[in-house]
Amino acid sequence: MGTPKKATPRVREHVNTLREAGLDTQKFFDALVAIRDDSALSKTNREALYKLIAMESFVWYLEAIRNEEIDRVRLAEEVNKITAEYDAAIRSEKPGERATELLKKDIGKKKE
Repeated sequence: MGTPKKATPRVREHVNTLREAGLDTQKFFDALVAIRDDSALSKTNREALYKLIAMESFVWYLEAIRNEEIDRVRLAEEVNKITAEYDAAIRSEKPGERATELLKKDIGKKKE
């Protein structure tokens, strides 16, 4: 096995800027534009940032639909289970079918 990939300082800076923006729409938009316009980012790092944003957006979408906070660890476990089931099955898949299955799973954070 290879060594785990580490984020570069430049990537961490962009992620921190996104986190600091929080719910401030203008700051978040500015952070996205900064990623897009950062000519020093490698294609791999840029794609990793875009993937991170897409995954986080999906979690926010699930939280909005379910009206509860999502437990990201349980979400990852359920995604892996669903992916394994679909990979093992010989069947055609409709767009959004896996996401629909995730909505049915118990992935909400437990109330303390």
